[in-house]
Amino acid sequence: MKKIILLILLINNCFSKIQSQSPEQMIFDDVVKFKIGKYYGLFDTTAVEVLPPIFDEILVGKSDEVKVRLNAKEGLYKKNGEQIIPLEYDDIMFSYEDMIRVRINEKYGFINRFNKMIIPAIYKSAESFSEGLAMVKAVDKSGFIDKSGKVVIPFQYDNVQESFTHGIVKVKIKGKELLIDRNGKKITDLYDEMRILENGFITIKDNDKYGLIDYNGKLIIPFKYQDFIFFNEGLASVSFRGKYGYLDTKGEEIIPLQYDNTYSFFNGIAKVELNQKYGLINKSGEHVLENKYDHISYPFKDNNLALVKLDGKWFLFGINERQLVDFKDNIIFPSSQNLFYFGIVNNEERFMNQKEIVWGIANIEGKVVVPPRYLNMGIFSDDMFRVESGEGGFKDYGSYDLSVIKRIPGKWGFMDIHGNEIIPPQYNYAKDFSDGYAAVAIKNEEKWEGKWGFIDKQGKIVIPIQYNQVRNFKNGMARVQIGKKWGIIDKTGKEIIPVKYDWIEGILNDDSEMEMSYEQYNYLFK
Repeated sequence: MKKIILLILLINNCFSKIQSQSPEQMIFDDVVKFKIGKYYGLFDTTAVEVLPPIFDEILVGKSDEVKVRLNAKEGLYKKNGEQIIPLEYDDIMFSYEDMIRVRINEKYGFINRFNKMIIPAIYKSAESFSEGLAMVKAVDKSGFIDKSGKVVIPFQYDNVQESFTHGIVKVKIKGKELLIDRNGKKITDLYDEMRILENGFITIKDNDKYGLIDYNGKLIIPFKYQDFIFFNEGLASVSFRGKYGYLDTKGEEIIPLQYDNTYSFFNGIAKVELNQKYGLINKSGEHVLENKYDHISYPFKDNNLALVKLDGKWFLFGINERQLVDFKDNIIFPSSQNLFYFGIVNNEERFMNQKEIVWGIANIEGKVVVPPRYLNMGIFSDDMFRVESGEGGFKDYGSYDLSVIKRIPGKWGFMDIHGNEIIPPQYNYAKDFSDGYAAVAIKNEEKWEGKWGFIDKQGKIVIPIQYNQVRNFKNGMARVQIGKKWGIIDKTGKEIIPVKYDWIEGILNDDSEMEMSYEQYNYLFK
């Protein structure tokens, strides 16, 4: 106990020194977690170290709270390093409804944000508060208490990790599930399984059949269907005796159960399958496209267009059917800006079942913008496409005992939306442009290693090629690695956070690349 108190005093002393520094400009959207050796620390939004690297673990919450663990004890801090709850609990949760669940000597109770014990730690288990109530378990049964600790719903249920939503909660009795309200009143009978949906309905399962009720327990769809029922755009796909169709929220069969498979509606259109052929229908069940296509992609979000494939040829569906491209054995999928990637088999030769694919771009009118000539392409980002150019093919790098098949790499560069190569392919690898910069790599063939740096849209190297790993820029910052240490730099290459940490996370999900390969996209379009 003395050791813990001394550590807490040390931490608070560190915080007081850190927080006395002059404030800096806000640079991070949120905090940055870092690691030195086995221990974690935290930077605030201004790159000031607010939690020193002495913790066994740090978990960042969605609000202003950070959960920390040290020597098997847990506490809470604010993201600016201010202590909320000392490190004195065996387990602690983030606060919900101003109540914090804690564990002391294998028992659970609740404190407030001032570390005052509101509900003694006497329960075998407990869930967080929701809508003023929390499920707790005493001995072998669970019930619900209010924020004063008063038992509102008696201990009579099997424990489930559920919280109140819309005034109802799911509980269990002898393996069966039912709904109750905040007064403990039963809303439903016992069923095998149920799932509360956000649109006012609850999917229920009984004797391997599915139905639907509303939040008041009224039966909407009888127990006769073979899949969980989920609504999308007001209609639910259901199956009965191997056939699929659609019901509305009243349980009426709007589209007969006649298909081998059905998919969710999107912008009023859904894909349906019959006899291994695909079509599109509207909400009235009328065919927008007949069931004759080998494949149909989902309608696109922005323009409600869909790609369809028939007899090896792709068509673009919009107001009418228009043929997009006519290449043998082609692969096609949407890019952006009303453009489409398409890949064709470069030759019929196959090496260890590998095919060489080359990629190009077409527009929605079917015009080829970029002929299929690239081994690989990235996403359209910052007005640029990342492209890989070279001879391609595959090579056996293996020995007599072990064969290792690798694709022969090309060089990477960048082109604009019109197909003009702005930055000629010259790098061993590259990442998509982000925040005006792109990460590029040059490989030292003798040492079998590569180094990374950054270029601008004119192809100028703006940050030297010196890093072992990098992540994309976002909001003027990027994570970089030298040797085995990580830091954060700005767009001038200045270290905002020194490159000395074993790991850094939390500034953003800073890589958004997409690599294309025949295997990946052939799978997507089966």
